[in-house]
Amino acid sequence: MTKFPFVKGKEYTLTFPINLEGYDDKSFLEVSSKSYFPEIEIYTIKNLNGSGLFTQYINPPLKSTNDVFQKISIPGPQDINKHQSRTITLKFIPDACFQFIGFKFRSNVSKNTKIHLKTPTISAKSLMEFVAEPEQCIGTTQVVTYRTSSGYVINEPVNWYVKGDLEIIGSTNGANVTVKSKGTGIGTVGYYPCDSSLGSFEFNIKPPKEDFEISGKPIVRPLETLVYYLPADIGLSNITFQVGGATVLGTTENSVRIRVLNKAYDSLPIVSITATGNTKCGLFTKTLYPDVVEN
Repeated sequence: MTKFPFVKGKEYTLTFPINLEGYDDKSFLEVSSKSYFPEIEIYTIKNLNGSGLFTQYINPPLKSTNDVFQKISIPGPQDINKHQSRTITLKFIPDACFQFIGFKFRSNVSKNTKIHLKTPTISAKSLMEFVAEPEQCIGTTQVVTYRTSSGYVINEPVNWYVKGDLEIIGSTNGANVTVKSKGTGIGTVGYYPCDSSLGSFEFNIKPPKEDFEISGKPIVRPLETLVYYLPADIGLSNITFQVGGATVLGTTENSVRIRVLNKAYDSLPIVSITATGNTKCGLFTKTLYPDVVEN
């Protein structure tokens, strides 16, 4: 018996390399031998619990109608080498959580036959996805639920948890959960399909990246004409520019053209360019202060 945490919501592929050692049945007059081989069957065990584990080991449980299995059986007699190698692949999607895979061996002859079972490999592919926004503004809430990758909403209550800059508002048990963003870092929301000892499914949520730089010359001179602009596709709407220490000559959707004021009373002007726009999380403002030097 092999122990492994199998959970609902994943597809498992189990690969078991085996070596078979059959029995050669060769009579006095026969030129070649006829080999008989044992049969091996591998199956899931969904009805095994901790209380019955000891007795189940003494009397290995048979598969139930709810279990899946795969077997290798080489019919005998066969005129082939009695030493054979095979690979068994068992692929299934659990409809319940369990922790064991069973093995059953059988020989059709009274002579000794052997099976050498090598270390299995077990791979899992998640079939679940979260219905949630990957970006969430600080201080806001959203309802998170889960479904299969084909879009089927399971609507069964599960135990939810969060890590990082998220908190749960309300109940932690249900078919969905309400989470609130409480910081600038990444938060994780997850749920246990069975219990915490058998693993979980997780989804990361982060605040939107709402920072940008105003591009243009960092050093300017009195009466110089310049253009300052924002990067394309910045995610801002309703952009406006405010300028100090210069005259606005014109604007576009994401740029402003200015002329720096002249020196006055022996003092250089202080130039500032401020861009303001709406983001999905509210109003955002950025200001650039170019250095002004003598001509």
